[in-house]
Amino acid sequence: MSETLSYREFHLALKMLESDRHRMFGFFMEDHHAKEGHSLVTCGVFLEGPLNTSIPDRWDDEMEPREVNWNPETRTYQYWTSYGGGWVDAQEKDMKTYDLNLEWLLAHIRDLMGIGKSMKVREIIPNLLWELGTIWIGRKKATVFCKRRTNAVLKVSCFSPN
Repeated sequence: MSETLSYREFHLALKMLESDRHRMFGFFMEDHHAKEGHSLVTCGVFLEGPLNTSIPDRWDDEMEPREVNWNPETRTYQYWTSYGGGWVDAQEKDMKTYDLNLEWLLAHIRDLMGIGKSMKVREIIPNLLWELGTIWIGRKKATVFCKRRTNAVLKVSCFSPN
């Protein structure tokens, strides 16, 4: 990988790996991770996904979700809010979704660990466990796995060569 991620960018990408659909909603990114999120979009770790049709009501203090509808007269997406006085335009940045480029992230982790680029990442259990490759640690060969939904994202299994 030619791109170097900051700690905060890498941490955000790993948090996305832990999410169920590897997806972040635009309103969440804008409100909590705008700097890192947009940087990850620029370098290809996050890819723009489909528009989300349920977004938080920015007029409501509780930010209750509202369904958006296309208005052909104004050519905008809108939602109804009693707090905003009726139909209001939905912000496009709130409707966006961003999908994790899983192949990019796993290859980046592989590169950080010094695993050869000739080793292909192999999915062992769909959307849960991947084999990143093998490395030598001293005189032992280690197989490196990445798995979701664990306290430690990376686990290493070592075995002695015969």
